[in-house]
This record gives sequence, structure tokens and C-alpha cells, in this order.
Amino acid sequence: MSRRRALLGVSGGAVIEDGSQQYPFLIKNAVEFHAFIESVSNTNNYTGIYHKIVNNIDLTGFTFSTSNADRNYYGHLDGNYKVVSNFSRVNGYGGLFRNCRNGSIKRLGLENVYVSGTEACGIGGDSSTIEECYVTGNIACRSGNYMGGISYYHNGNITDCYTNVQFSSINGAGIRSGGIAGQLTNPNKVTNCLAIGDMDLLTGNASGIVAEQGTNNLVVNCVSAMNILNSTSGGTVGRITGGNTYLVVNCHALDTMLVRGAVVTTGTSTNLNGANATITQLKTRSFYENILGWDFVNIWKINEGVNFPKLKGFG
Repeated sequence: MSRRRALLGVSGGAVIEDGSQQYPFLIKNAVEFHAFIESVSNTNNYTGIYHKIVNNIDLTGFTFSTSNADRNYYGHLDGNYKVVSNFSRVNGYGGLFRNCRNGSIKRLGLENVYVSGTEACGIGGDSSTIEECYVTGNIACRSGNYMGGISYYHNGNITDCYTNVQFSSINGAGIRSGGIAGQLTNPNKVTNCLAIGDMDLLTGNASGIVAEQGTNNLVVNCVSAMNILNSTSGGTVGRITGGNTYLVVNCHALDTMLVRGAVVTTGTSTNLNGANATITQLKTRSFYENILGWDFVNIWKINEGVNFPKLKGFG
């Protein structure tokens, strides 16, 4: 994309896109989204540039590069509460991006993704702030150290996100896998996040939220509601975290979740397994508002008794 672009508005006036926060580059369809993702590289990382998606996008039939040497996005992507569906990347690195650094990804929905590769995830790793995003689909790690629903390895904050992902490992990959992030580094937080789905791995740490975290990280007000959480050999398996258990605060997990084939009876709101919560509680607005402090006025919504919470802005 050019650094500055003027488009003819419907009223005949000029609509300016210059990549600034006020006038971001607009992504209107699958062709433009594909071109944007493919243009991201080490030498074209859009440092400080703003992009905004303006329509729902279906990527059926589009293929994406599997290069491991680039796809580092240092800009700001506003999903604008739009949904990008059917993204697929096989044998690559990361997810939409390899790394998202020193920027932000917000208000983005990714549905029915299929990512299979090295250190796999839905969005991307590194230090960008990620908020009000969700990922659904299938993620598999073939090699490397990390796998996550949102980010495989993160040293930024992740807030108000959810995933519904089927996780798997291929060829015995020994990894750290989390429903939200594979690893969280210092000094950052995962806050008000929900992970559902299944994680059935061959080996390594496995967790509902963050597989491994540093000594100054926080996992706060999060819920893990997976059906199955399993690593058949090695590693630590926990409903909230799967490695270090520093600073887990007010986290809860589905009481019927099978962790290595058994339900957990030793969970507390501050340990790696989180406190037990029933399926009825986890489909009730008052549980999230009163116990976890989630915002159901501006951010979250719920069809009580039927579904887990979803992000309100997506309609």
C-alpha cells in the first residue's frame, strides 16, 4: 500500500488514507486483505502505520506465504468488529503474522482458521497490545516451542479476548501450549480472557490460558472452559497455566474438564488449575460481572443458559 492514498468518496469528496490514526489505510475485501498480509515483511513492517478493516472478509480459496523469515507487523490493525473467516496457513510460522511488535491488534474476529506450522497461533507473537479479539478453528504445532490461540509467545498485554480452538501437536512436537498464549513474558498481563475447545497434545506443557509465564506476569480474571486438556508425556498440565504459577489472580475453570483423563479437585483461584466453576455458572452473566468484574455494558454479552460470553461489538 502507498504511504498516502486519496479515494473518491460517495458524495464526490476526497477520502484520505495516509496510514495515520485519523486516516488509516482501509481494507475492504479479501483481495486487499490478502495483499496486505502478504506485503508484511521485515523490510515492510508498517512501523507506526494504522490499518482498518471495513467489511467482513471470507478468505476461502486464498493461499498465504509460509516464509519464516518475514511477516513481522509493527503497525496498528483495527478489525473494526469485522470477521475474517477461513484463513489457512500450512507449514508457516505464527498465524496471520509471525510477530506483532510495538503496535496493537484490536476488535478482530478470526473464524474457522486452520494453522499448522512452527510455533503456531491465530494472530501472532511478540509485544503488541491485543484486545477484543477472538479466534475459532484448528491450530496444530509441527515443531518449535510455543502454540497459542491468540499468540504463541507474548510480551505484551492481552485483554478481553476469547478462543474456541481445537489444538493438536504433530510429529511429537515438544511445546508450551495455551488457549490464549503459549508463553507470557515479563512484565505483562492476560486479563478477562476465556478459552474453550480442546487441547490434546503428545508432549509438553498444556494449559487453558497461558502455558508458561515469567515471575512478574499476571493472569487475571480469566476462565478456562475446555472439555479436554491433555499432554500424554512430559510437561505440566494446568487448567489456567501449565508452567510457572506466579501471580494467577481470580481465575476459574470448568469443573468437569478432563485434565490428563481426570477431573481436578485441588483448584483454587490463585493456582495453576483455577477455582472450580460449573457449566451453569459459566453461562451466567452475574458470574462474570460479580466475580470476575467483566464489562457487560461495553465489551461482553451473553445468551444466558445457552452460550459462553462473546464480544458485544461483533453483533
